[in-house]
Amino acid sequence: MSNFIKQALKILFFLVFGLFLLYLIFQQQNKAFLAECALKGIPEAQCSLMDKLIADFKSVNVFYLILVMVMFTLSNISRAMRWNMLLKPLGIEPKLANSFHTLMIGYFANLALPRIGEIARGTALAKYENASTRKILGTIFVDRLLDIICMFLFVLLTLFFEYDTLLKFLKENIEKKLEQGDSITIFFVGGFVIFVLGLFLLYFFKNRIKQMKLYDKVGSLVSGFSEGIKSVKKVENPWLFLGHTIFIWIMFYLMTYFCFFSFKPTEHLNMSQAMVVAVLGTLGVILPSPGGMGTFHALVIIGLGFYNIAPSDAFSFANIQFFTIQIGYCTLMGIIAFISLPLINKKKVELSHLLLDAEEEIAKD
Repeated sequence: MSNFIKQALKILFFLVFGLFLLYLIFQQQNKAFLAECALKGIPEAQCSLMDKLIADFKSVNVFYLILVMVMFTLSNISRAMRWNMLLKPLGIEPKLANSFHTLMIGYFANLALPRIGEIARGTALAKYENASTRKILGTIFVDRLLDIICMFLFVLLTLFFEYDTLLKFLKENIEKKLEQGDSITIFFVGGFVIFVLGLFLLYFFKNRIKQMKLYDKVGSLVSGFSEGIKSVKKVENPWLFLGHTIFIWIMFYLMTYFCFFSFKPTEHLNMSQAMVVAVLGTLGVILPSPGGMGTFHALVIIGLGFYNIAPSDAFSFANIQFFTIQIGYCTLMGIIAFISLPLINKKKVELSHLLLDAEEEIAKD
């Protein structure tokens, strides 16, 4: 089977997975919306969740959505600058424009296949800067490791401010929905149980796993990231590096907060409540689905449910945020990046070639 067919099948699988999740969520919300209409005495023929979604999109305050996109742009410029700081100790000094645009290519590629964006981003920069793909991928590994650490700290901060609300909601809703056989809740709780079970099996069979060829290949890849990890210790200005890291996460948080003001049912929510929705939304994007399709919606709906936002309104908010940033912004900026990079560097690189070249580079010893 050719690499092209393999990539196409991977993209198709995750796209179907994301659409399936989105379909499940839509069906669940549609059922709840029809029940809400029945209570209000509205005939079912006049009660359409799709019509509500369209009306909600038309009612948004565009100013705040533009502000959210500006914040996302600023956070990515800061991320590109921080990335350059990691690359400099390795003898790689990219143009800021190259780092920023290849970052946009990464977001765009993630819409097709989860986590493939990191490979596309690193390989694109390596091609345009004539640098080592492995070294650059090592710095991306560090970049994501920093995100995980920051995410953990952000979760702790969120728990500090919203502990009582979260605990009350979990007690009142998770047990109840499991008893009722709620499909979405069962899916996520079941997924978590499978994940924990998988970790246990990995530990139990660790000696057998070490004898597999895949173990050696993964070990070789991890060892190739060592230079990227060491580069953190060698950054010229650690305080500036820390400043970029804090700024990136402040922007991520404020994106959710100001997005609340774009939609009337959420405009009353406060800053600590925005932290909860931001955390859950970020987790939804991290989970293996194209751009967070379905997973983002499910977790944002849960987050807004903590604060008594109607499920249909929460679904609309999730779609407004998802299609504005994850689909609209990332697609537009990805296309701009593909057009701009060859003009800036007088060199054209195809995305399919980036992925294949990255796999070949990683496979080398």
